[in-house]
Amino acid sequence: MLHVNVMATDTAIRASIQNLLEGVQIIGYDWTYLYLNEAAERHARRPAADLIGRRMPECYPGIELTQTFAVLSRVMQSRQPEQFLSEFLYPDGTQAWFDLLVEPVPDGVCVVSLDISDTHRAQAQLRQGQKLEAVGRLAGERAERLTRQLLAFSRTEVLAPPVIDLNAVVLDLHSLLTRVVGDDIRLVLDPEPALQHARADPGQIAQILMNLVVNARDAMAHGGTVRIATANATLDRAFVRGHTGSIEGEYVALLVEDSGHGIPADILAHVFEPFFTTKGPGKGTGLGLPTVYGIVKQSGGYVAIDTAPGIGTTITTYLPVCHEPLTEMPPPCQEPRTVSGTETVLLVEDDAATRELMCRTLAAQGYTVVAARDVWNALTLARGRASRIDLLLIDIVMPDMNGPQFAQHVVAMHPKIRVLYVSGFPQASALGGQALSARVSFLPKPFTPGTLLASVREALDA
Repeated sequence: MLHVNVMATDTAIRASIQNLLEGVQIIGYDWTYLYLNEAAERHARRPAADLIGRRMPECYPGIELTQTFAVLSRVMQSRQPEQFLSEFLYPDGTQAWFDLLVEPVPDGVCVVSLDISDTHRAQAQLRQGQKLEAVGRLAGERAERLTRQLLAFSRTEVLAPPVIDLNAVVLDLHSLLTRVVGDDIRLVLDPEPALQHARADPGQIAQILMNLVVNARDAMAHGGTVRIATANATLDRAFVRGHTGSIEGEYVALLVEDSGHGIPADILAHVFEPFFTTKGPGKGTGLGLPTVYGIVKQSGGYVAIDTAPGIGTTITTYLPVCHEPLTEMPPPCQEPRTVSGTETVLLVEDDAATRELMCRTLAAQGYTVVAARDVWNALTLARGRASRIDLLLIDIVMPDMNGPQFAQHVVAMHPKIRVLYVSGFPQASALGGQALSARVSFLPKPFTPGTLLASVREALDA
C-alpha cells in the first residue's frame, strides 16, 4: 500500500498523485470531501466535482453505519494510521472490495484505496472450487451405492463406462419420469438430433435425471413444466474463467429446466453441500445435487446452475465428448410378465429416490405400499398397523439393523408376513449362508420395474 503526503504543494508530486493506480482522497474533519484523484473517482464511480465540497453522509446515505466510517472516525481522533479490507456496495447492487489505508493529515484524513475486487473474487472462487472438490469426492462415494440401487434401465452392472448416446438414455427414461412428475406437471423432451457421443454409465445418467427431475417437481407445488434437453456445447476460455472447476473443451450437455420458484442467492451457494436441504423433515436427504456433482465430476465434467427467484432453474451437466463409436450393449433380458395385486407391502429403503420409484411402481399395479426411510420408522409403522401386512420388502444392508434382524421383529408382530430381501450382493454372501424358505425370497440388484413386480407377486404366491 502506498504512503504519501498528499498535502505537498509541489506540482510534480500532485501530478504523480493524480495519475496513481491507487485512489487518493482527503476528507476533512467535518466529513467534507476535499480532494480525489482520478483513481478515487473510478472507485467511487462518480466524478470528483460531484463530491468535492459535499459531506460524505450526504453523498452516501447510511455510510455512518459502516466499518469504513468507524475507522475514519477513529483515525481522526487517535491520529494513528489504520489499514483494513473494506467491502463496498454500489447503488446498482454490485460489490467491490478495497484495501484501504487511512492516514491522518492536518485537515482531516487521507484515504488511499486499492481495488482488490478481482483478486477477492478469484480467491472466493478458488475456495468454492476446493470445497466442491471435497464435496464431489464425498458424494461420489455415495453415488456408487445409489447407482447400484437404481431400479430402472440398469440391466447389467457396468464395470467400465460405455460410449453412449445420451438421447437414447433420456428417451428410455421418459415414461418413468412422466410418472415421477405426476399429472399436474408437463414433461417436455428437447433432444439435439446431431448429438455427439459421451462415455458414461447409463445407470448413473438415470440417477442424475431422477434427482434433477424430482427437485424440479418439488419446486413447482402448483404445477408447471419440466424441460429435458440435450445439446452439443463448447466450453471456451471465457466460460472457464467465470466457472471455477470447468475445463475448456467439447461437451455433451444435459439440461433439466423447470418453471418453479427458483433458488435464492443465499441458498445457491450451498446446494452442492452434502445434507443441505430446504425440504421438510423426511422429504429430502440433502444428497441429490451432491450426488449429481459427484457423478459428473468423476466423469470429468461440470455442473452449472442458472436460476432466478420466481423464474425457474436450469441445471446443466456437461460430459466430455467421446469420438469413439457407440458401445454395443447386450440385448435386455426377457422381462417376466408384470403381475398386479391388492396386498399390503411394507417397503423399507433408505434412499429417497429409490424408495419413491419402488412405491410408484407397486402402487401403479394396485398394491398398498407402506414406505419407511429406516428400520426405526418401519418398526413404528408395523406396530401401529392394525390390519395385516402381507409382504416385507427390505434391503439386506440397512443402517443400524440389517434386513434379517429387522424381519425377526416384524414376523413377531405379523406372523403370516412374507419377506422379500433385496441386495446388490450375491444371495449366498448377502444372506450369510441362510437358506430361503417358502416365506422368504431374494431379489438381486440391479433389477427393472417388471422384475420387481414379478418377484413381489411370486413371493406373495409362494
